[in-house]
Amino acid sequence: SPGGSLYALAGLEDAPAFAVLEREDGSFAYAAYEGPAESGEALAALYGADSAESLSSLSLESGTSRDEAVLEEFYSCFLALESAGAPPESAEGSLLRVGFQNGLVLRMEYLPEEGLLCTGADAYPAGEELAALLDSLEQ
Repeated sequence: SPGGSLYALAGLEDAPAFAVLEREDGSFAYAAYEGPAESGEALAALYGADSAESLSSLSLESGTSRDEAVLEEFYSCFLALESAGAPPESAEGSLLRVGFQNGLVLRMEYLPEEGLLCTGADAYPAGEELAALLDSLEQ
């Protein structure tokens, strides 16, 4: 495990899912779960998100939104995502950060040319509506 030995890991049924790592110096660090998760709905549940109100922000490179309508649209599109398997290895994209009210942040790679949102374990086809929403964050 990166940076230290595994101290505790929340089970996949227990949201939010994150690892607590105990470093060699005795300090603790948090590492978020990156999948695999078969759907956006399953991934959101791992972070404790049960509604759009569970989200606090959406950030893509230089653009950030805390607008309730944007978060609601993102949440409904995100829940509909289905994993298409492992992400491409060599693709370059933008870092998408999904902030949650509980303080956790889901980091995903957005690959606009491929139309994919990727975690460390899954690639989710974004679809036109979600792609347009993400592109609007950069404006």
